[in-house]
Amino acid sequence: MIIGITFITFMLLYLVPGDPARMIAGKNATPEMLRAIRHELGLDLPWYKQYLNYMWKVVHFDFGTSYRYKRPVIEILLDAAPKTAQLAIVAVLIEAILGIIAGVISAVKKYSFIDSLITVSALAASAIPIYWLGMLLQYWFGLKLGLLPISGYGTLAHLILPSIALATGSTALVALMTRSSFLEVSSMDFVNTAYAKGLPKWRVIFVHILRNAMIPVVTVIGLDLASLMGGAVLTETVFAWPGIGRTIYQAILMRDAPVVLGGTLFLAIVFVLVNFIVDILYAILDPRIRLEA
Repeated sequence: MIIGITFITFMLLYLVPGDPARMIAGKNATPEMLRAIRHELGLDLPWYKQYLNYMWKVVHFDFGTSYRYKRPVIEILLDAAPKTAQLAIVAVLIEAILGIIAGVISAVKKYSFIDSLITVSALAASAIPIYWLGMLLQYWFGLKLGLLPISGYGTLAHLILPSIALATGSTALVALMTRSSFLEVSSMDFVNTAYAKGLPKWRVIFVHILRNAMIPVVTVIGLDLASLMGGAVLTETVFAWPGIGRTIYQAILMRDAPVVLGGTLFLAIVFVLVNFIVDILYAILDPRIRLEA
């Protein structure tokens, strides 16, 4: 998967018009200077040799040097990754806590006014574009009320608005998924057996039903954490958050291929690791999976 992603990204960058050598040398570069830079970077080689050379360096933990910043790509990614991780983890915590609570309430109060209100609100929230919601939050809480900073990085206050913008759509999805899974598990025989034994309703809900209903929810939350590590491009751009998403976005605009390739490779590794962790959580949540294995 990782090799396939890097190959597709490499080919897209290779086919995009533009000359990295001219960007490095500047507008007044002579043809001799451009040829020397292309030769130094290996850009005068056939595409397959360029790709093989890049992958050989990656195997040796060399992700290249940024054309724009003249810094090793690994340093740029290590600077940006903690900032994106901070934003993604807070957003996932918001969506997990609020989404699961809303989903459980909606399922327990099924077909009631509360259930309808939560469902309609979740559908509306999932349809809101992130960039529009981000600018709306900036306008009301930053410019109108003056409660929170509208952009930048450094304090807890700077984290609130982008985290809310990033988590809103995912919270709605988790709520709907929790409700659906909760209702499905509630109709199973072991739940009726638990009630027949005289167990308290709260114990049946939180110990028996919710635990078994969490498998699809954990899948959504886990994959969302992986996607937020790279899918926060719009949010990071709107709020000027110096994370990986914004770094890759700026690198694409500047045709800084080493940063784009390195960032894509990093995100691919994150996806693979998160998928692996989610598989482990399956066995923890559902003992039947361990027995089948």
